[in-house]
Amino acid sequence: MGLTGAGGTLLAVPLLMAALGLTLPEAVPVSLLAVAIGATVGAWRGFRESLLRYRAATLIATVGLLMSPIGLWLGARAPHDVLALLFAAVLVLSGVRQLWRLRSGSTALPESMQLPPLCPIHPDTGRFRWRPRTALSMSGIGGVAGLLSGLLPSRSASRLQITEALGRV
Repeated sequence: MGLTGAGGTLLAVPLLMAALGLTLPEAVPVSLLAVAIGATVGAWRGFRESLLRYRAATLIATVGLLMSPIGLWLGARAPHDVLALLFAAVLVLSGVRQLWRLRSGSTALPESMQLPPLCPIHPDTGRFRWRPRTALSMSGIGGVAGLLSGLLPSRSASRLQITEALGRV
């Protein structure tokens, strides 16, 4: 998980299913727990190196936590095939983005496609310049992440399934 970061769950789920024979509802919580542990280690390292941006992380997490139940609610009502297609679309989008970066040799978009930063950083302090646009951008990131994290693993969200899945590993 250290190599792929939070995106490691995209790789872990199919690997857990293939290697251990877990079902999708069993593999998702195991991969999410592994990512959570990796994220905790990464956050601690960022804290020690004074790179952790508390306000941004708190805002993103708060909005994400508020949106996750909505994703769970929607996912419980959506057909399994639709959720599988959504998961596949997220994988494809992620892969295309990585290929774009590899091909261009840069993590940035071409200059003609760049917009002014939504969350400008003060050049002297390295901190975000908190403006309404910054807060709205951070809230949007948290909202989309929370909605998707609730929506995509919705078939595996119960505590019983998580406990059963962890017991098999």
